[in-house]
Amino acid sequence: MRRRRLFTLLAAVALLPLGQVPSAEAATSTTATITWRSDCYKGARVLCADQTNNKMAYFKNGVLVYELDARFGPTGSVDISPTRNGDFTIFRKVKNDWSTLYNSPMPDAMYFSGGEAVHYSDDFATNGWTDTSHGCINIRDRPALDVIYKEIKLGDPIHIWGTPPPPVI
Repeated sequence: MRRRRLFTLLAAVALLPLGQVPSAEAATSTTATITWRSDCYKGARVLCADQTNNKMAYFKNGVLVYELDARFGPTGSVDISPTRNGDFTIFRKVKNDWSTLYNSPMPDAMYFSGGEAVHYSDDFATNGWTDTSHGCINIRDRPALDVIYKEIKLGDPIHIWGTPPPPVI
């Protein structure tokens, strides 16, 4: 029985386009799949976003709690804002926000720079890497982001770096 499940899983993964994850459950990890910067491990609660690897992580007291798939705004676009790199702090949180500019929901929004926020994206959860954000950090794992939203406090740091890869078409 175990062997049959393994072959079924391997067959399903083989059919996925490169860069995609088999399920929403696979989008969350409590062990690092990439190397995080040292400043991510310093502080009571820290968010880190690596655009090059399409990942965001939540660290608590120097321990990785979640590593999540993340989608960013593209660089080099004249129509869509890129996600800003830098060291920011969370200055506003809105549990169920709405983007009037893009007419879309922004659940668990945690703002870090102007109108840019970390938030859940149903489009990312449904369509994966086929699109980009408009400058925000999109997360597709709603249960994990709910936990992070509850724990992050105003003034907590978020470190963002890298260049996002182009969308998978």
